[in-house]
Amino acid sequence: MEIILDHLRRMRELNSVYEATDEHDRNVLMMAAAKGRLEIVKLLSNYQGLSKDKLWKAKDDEGETARDYAVSRKKNDIVD
Repeated sequence: MEIILDHLRRMRELNSVYEATDEHDRNVLMMAAAKGRLEIVKLLSNYQGLSKDKLWKAKDDEGETARDYAVSRKKNDIVD
């Protein structure tokens, strides 16, 4: 994931991380939070050039955020 982010940064396409969603408007942070992938959540939250507020405040088509996914799936390490 870090290699992908580095590549996007070099290509000046890092904003594509915000726009890359699935058919339910879930972004990569939501999917990582739902699966309990703490290392990916940390990377996305701390990666230089990405706005963690923008990722964490994004909502899917049902109005859920990445934190909502983590809470509903009892991924407490991510919620913390």
